[in-house]
Amino acid sequence: MGIFPAYKKGKIFVKNSNVQFHIMQRKHAWGNVVKITGNTEKDFAKVIALLEENNVTEKAYLIGNPQLFPENFPKIKKAIHEKKIMSYLVHTEFETNIETGITFLQDAWVVTK
Repeated sequence: MGIFPAYKKGKIFVKNSNVQFHIMQRKHAWGNVVKITGNTEKDFAKVIALLEENNVTEKAYLIGNPQLFPENFPKIKKAIHEKKIMSYLVHTEFETNIETGITFLQDAWVVTK
């Protein structure tokens, strides 16, 4: 299956390292649910483990209907999920390649307002 031979249900992937730097910005408040060390790569691994352990991609946590892009000949499905973890609402956004079925994390944060 291309560059992701270890693909399995429940495993969260990202397309590139820019995603981890974006998600680990202070404004995304991950320090409320995981211990942040300041090492972006290690802290991001903790966040991914937390999301996987809490099965955030399950249909039960889907908000609304997934959007299809482009509309007339969809290749990408974007889905938004929210789940309460450790008394905080965690918001996640995923993009699924319709052809391969592989899902990538696009954005995630802890809702603080």
